[in-house]
Amino acid sequence: MTRFPAVILSLLILALSVYSTTGFPVEELLEQQRHKTIELKELLVSREIRMEALQQF
Repeated sequence: MTRFPAVILSLLILALSVYSTTGFPVEELLEQQRHKTIELKELLVSREIRMEALQQF
């Protein structure tokens, strides 16, 4: 779980650097970041569920 906050932070930094070089609206970038974060969290939960299922066998 310690890698998950690091991934969020790195994606936020990436989004802000893209904004500074291309001029996209901050709101749009933050919304994209939110969707990416949700997707990553869903993948992490899915992975944990699969790992728990495999450990039961």
